[in-house]
Amino acid sequence: GAAAAAAAPAMALAEVVGRSEDELGALLPGVAAEAPRKQRIELKWDGRWGKWGDSNAVHISAPHVATIEIDTTDCTEEEVVSEVKTLLSNDIGQEYPHRLLISVHLTQHEGEEVAGRKPSPQKQGKLTVEAALLLKTRACEKLKKEWQGRSICDGCATATWISTIDTASKAHVAEAKRLAQSKLAATAVSISIPSTWAFRIIPNGHCAPLNPGSHWYSFATIFGQVAGAELVWKSHFDEVVHLLIRYRRPNSVTSLREMLLGRYLWNPMTQQAHQQDAHPIVIVVDSLEALRKRATGSKQASASAVPPASAAASSASSAALPPAPAGGPKGPVYQLRRIGVTPGMQPAEIELQLAPWKTEGVIGREDGCDLVINSHHISRYHAHLRLVTEGRPGGRESYSLTIQDKSTNGLFINDKRMAKGPMVPLHDKDMISFEAADIVNVPKFHVRRFRDSLQCEEEAKLRPAEKLP
Repeated sequence: GAAAAAAAPAMALAEVVGRSEDELGALLPGVAAEAPRKQRIELKWDGRWGKWGDSNAVHISAPHVATIEIDTTDCTEEEVVSEVKTLLSNDIGQEYPHRLLISVHLTQHEGEEVAGRKPSPQKQGKLTVEAALLLKTRACEKLKKEWQGRSICDGCATATWISTIDTASKAHVAEAKRLAQSKLAATAVSISIPSTWAFRIIPNGHCAPLNPGSHWYSFATIFGQVAGAELVWKSHFDEVVHLLIRYRRPNSVTSLREMLLGRYLWNPMTQQAHQQDAHPIVIVVDSLEALRKRATGSKQASASAVPPASAAASSASSAALPPAPAGGPKGPVYQLRRIGVTPGMQPAEIELQLAPWKTEGVIGREDGCDLVINSHHISRYHAHLRLVTEGRPGGRESYSLTIQDKSTNGLFINDKRMAKGPMVPLHDKDMISFEAADIVNVPKFHVRRFRDSLQCEEEAKLRPAEKLP
């Protein structure tokens, strides 16, 4: 039975799947003992891959996870992650399924610590990334020696491989069991997954109940009898959504945590496009009500109510334009107006405005930006806007708006990609985007120019929400 298999020594399990003990470690079999036979979905391990269902079902991977510390003051997070991914891929020589770099990402700031991997905030001048590798232990040890003070990003950063955790090892399995048994009364659990694995476009509202037989509901049944499952999110542009599962018995949550803590989900459907589409598993255990509030960012207790669509229609926020100082110029006022927003939203929620008394603004997903856009298409500091002043005859001044691309994904003006680095002029009714026109669900903005704040306010009272042409 499953309980007996769970206690099997590593060598016995290695013989089942035809892998050496050094290569395999001590993977758990991962079938919940209390699930009725007719509802049970078997999870079968082949080396470091846990598979279930058909060939398109999401895999579980038990890789080596390397923690790499980056010293830099000039490189963005996106540049560092991209460089580490490229260099490691070249070092390894990708060969599915036994020699593969499946993910490089910044360390997670939430979730549970496993076998010494404790998430911590990024420090000034330092970034910490994790790389998930399907390699033998000896190959990882060799790579670690080569990544001691390695120069990356054209000499702008230095990378040092700090530690390696084998998530298929006996030590990891023992630690996962210890942590899993620390919350024996819990019956609800949340797992974050990429939003693109769940939806083509995230729908209105905040919650989508899952039906028995659907992919993610079936995934949940691997670990026990499911009382209910749903996908929950905060906004249309979230990079991840949350799979919330309520089990009938607490030991189902224990089985899930024993199997998944510290490991990765891998999407086989995107590998044909040569993407490394893997996601570190982040698990949160709590009451179903608390998990819903956490996933939606809600401060109100609401177990079943779905907030109005307008509450989630925009993932952009900005600071209001301060009033013009007395005796100074009253205009012009430039405005970035979100395209396709829901009617009734307040301008301050969706617009960035610049004027002679506020001449610069930054667009990005970092909280300190002037216009914050929570989308995986957006870099931390994606673009820099600047109002440029030019003297004119008679002592008058002329103002023009410019934008500088500082991103990884790029900046598009009227569907044409701009060169990264130089300041590019913007004109009234130009359209700004952050991905190519054929990519759906990407924030787009119109540039508008007004004589002064009064004209801007009067026009805002009359206009409907703008739609894409």
